[in-house]
Amino acid sequence: MSLLGNARIPFTASAPSILRSRVVAFLRAKSVIRAADELITSPTGAPAAWLIDTRVALFDPQISFAIAALFWEHLHRHYPFQLCCVEMTGIPLMASIQAFALRREVVVNGFVIRKERKETGRRRQIEGSVNEQPIVFVDDIINGGNSVIRAEVALSNINRCISQVVALIDFETSRIGERLLQNGINLKSLISLEELGLSKSARLPQSAKDEPMFYVRWKLDQGDVKSVDVVPKCTPAFDGDSVYHGTDSGMFYACDARTGEVRWKFAAGTDRHKGIRSSPLIHENLVYFGAYDGVFYALERSSGRLQWEFVEADWIGSSPCCAPTLGRVFVGLEHAMPGRRGSLVALDSQTGERCWQVLLAGLVHCSPCFIPSLGSVVIGSNDGEIYCVDAATGLVRWGASSGGAIKARPCYDEKSGLVIVGSFDRNLYALRADTGEIVWRFATQGVIYSEPLISQDDVYISSTDKHLYRLNIADGREVYRYFAGAKLFTAPSEWHSKVYFASTAGNIFELDPKNSILTGSHVMPAAITNKVVWDEANRCCYIATVDGQLYACERR
Repeated sequence: MSLLGNARIPFTASAPSILRSRVVAFLRAKSVIRAADELITSPTGAPAAWLIDTRVALFDPQISFAIAALFWEHLHRHYPFQLCCVEMTGIPLMASIQAFALRREVVVNGFVIRKERKETGRRRQIEGSVNEQPIVFVDDIINGGNSVIRAEVALSNINRCISQVVALIDFETSRIGERLLQNGINLKSLISLEELGLSKSARLPQSAKDEPMFYVRWKLDQGDVKSVDVVPKCTPAFDGDSVYHGTDSGMFYACDARTGEVRWKFAAGTDRHKGIRSSPLIHENLVYFGAYDGVFYALERSSGRLQWEFVEADWIGSSPCCAPTLGRVFVGLEHAMPGRRGSLVALDSQTGERCWQVLLAGLVHCSPCFIPSLGSVVIGSNDGEIYCVDAATGLVRWGASSGGAIKARPCYDEKSGLVIVGSFDRNLYALRADTGEIVWRFATQGVIYSEPLISQDDVYISSTDKHLYRLNIADGREVYRYFAGAKLFTAPSEWHSKVYFASTAGNIFELDPKNSILTGSHVMPAAITNKVVWDEANRCCYIATVDGQLYACERR
């Protein structure tokens, strides 16, 4: 029997206090989970002393009704308003409040903000309709404030804002309440941790996570995006003066690195869904990239004028690399030929003349890695094969096999002589660069769609299992992992001894490798699938989101 008992409690002046005491009793008995009673884990993977599972309460019809009554007791005086929440626990909470209001013949509109934009159907981030009434954000628990920030960012895209935040429980462990108040937004919580027999000091997060990490210096709204597919796309490149970036619509831009002003743009051909997903390469006076029209382009950096093009592919998603001493550019190609679906080609960097081409059985989405000390190019294919090719002659030096597609560029560590590459078989591989022998492999729980980052004696890799892993490069031993709460497609990057990575929920994280702690975070308006690119000359970073926007951001 529920702690409410069988008796129906009318909503009178005394009802809120009666319902409140019974909600508190239920939460203490059923929702507060302690380590002494059950194994529980924090978001970082470490053991936690306790947690509050509000789903137990919200999925109980009578307790859910009582919680809705407590919210309504506070909210009814502010009507008219509409409700919003972030999935998932916010959904049953908001629905309960709407149902409670309807019993009192009051209609309250509600809508849900997804953590990640839906990839199919209508591809929305906001589900439901948003009217002109003030917006009240409701949540079960306010801790670090990420849900509130996610809602603020999503609503800013439609020029709306939150007027009030109401939570069942506020952990009071962050400065989110102060920040909201500075913006004229009141934060109200209904039940305190002390009432549940818990101490707020036990779960203090790092204060660095409480404030946005960046401010936006400029934004390029390309306004022509064709696709919001949540997959790795074009990573911007810069030369200290201009930023270069391609879009799903097939438009390639050169922008002033300081102001974001478009200096020139170039229209590449496109297929029905994809345009440019190849990241640009800057070399001498040219900028190179491939497109899904099957053309590899070389444009003059200063003007965007076409210098040459190579047209012997059906599609190109691979990003180029170059061997300056050889005067060559390397890129993976895709072909509509049975049994010869991909290839690696070497082109003269100034003329586009083909120097050599190696035909491969599988499609090639992977980008090549040039190893100057060995004179080799390493590339992977969708059939799980990894190839090492002589950069001068195109002769295959060795091949190795993984159990899944190789989608992201391998990287090379000069000190250990290892090639590090991730696979869709969920493993990260370390191979000897001279022989292709597998030295070690490390298993994650998700496919690996990102390029590794090598820093000193460690390698960092993102996985779609929502973790960033730090491994010892010599033996693949795990040093540390961080749970990001959403899928990771982005390659990690490093700037000023900090490691940066981003998630499909639009969160950017700053990690201090020395202490293995998170020192900053930021929420962007849409999913991020490409790495954060740092520009030391202009003291900013460039962030591309899957909805076609490009941001120049500065660290606070």
